[in-house]
Amino acid sequence: MNTLAFKLLNPNSFKLKVNPLLQPFNVIKELLLFKGIPYEIWIPDYNKETTQWNYSFIEMGFCRGCNFQDVYLLTHILKDFGLTFIYPSKDNTKEIFLGTNINCLENPENLALRKPMHIQDFFDIDPKLKIEEIIDLFSDYPYSNDQGYTKEEMQQFDKEYWEGSGEEYSEEDTFDALTDGQLGDYEDFEGNMDDVKAWAGLD
Repeated sequence: MNTLAFKLLNPNSFKLKVNPLLQPFNVIKELLLFKGIPYEIWIPDYNKETTQWNYSFIEMGFCRGCNFQDVYLLTHILKDFGLTFIYPSKDNTKEIFLGTNINCLENPENLALRKPMHIQDFFDIDPKLKIEEIIDLFSDYPYSNDQGYTKEEMQQFDKEYWEGSGEEYSEEDTFDALTDGQLGDYEDFEGNMDDVKAWAGLD
C-alpha cells in the first residue's frame, strides 16, 4: 500500500466515480471510505453494449480539468487492485471514471481523447508536466492492428489474457487495505473482520 500517495493526494481536486461491477469493488470501496476519499457509484451508459466484458481488470479515464498529479497518485493507489489502462477523456471536467469499458466499444474515440495507455508506461510520465503535454504522450486514434486493439483482436486478447488476469481478493487483502499496517500483520491479528471494520469506522 502506497502510504505516501495517500498523504500527498488531494481528494478535493477531482470527482471520483466508481463502477460497482468491478470485481474488487468492495475492497476498493472500503479503502476509499477508510481513507476519506469521496466517490460516487457510477455505471457507464454504454454498459449494455459490453455485457460480455470482463470486469476483472480496471480501466480508468480522467478528464482534462483534473489535477494530473492527483490522477497520478490515485493510479499508484489503485495499481494493486488491477488498474491496467489509463486514458484522457474528452470531457473538460474534474471527473475520474474508474471501471470504464471503452476498449471494447466500436468507436472508443467518441469518449476518449487518446488511446488508453498501459499502467507501466503511464508510470514513466513526469507528473509535473502540464496536462496538454501529458495528453500528447498518449497515442492517437484510430486503433491499429499492431497494438492489438481492433475489435477482433480485443476479443482474442480478452480470451487469452483478461479471463486469466482477475484476482480474488481475500480477507487478508481487505485487512491490509483497511489497516495499512496499523494493526500489525494479518497472521498475528486475533480479532475478525468485524473488529477491523469497527476499528476503521465502517460498521
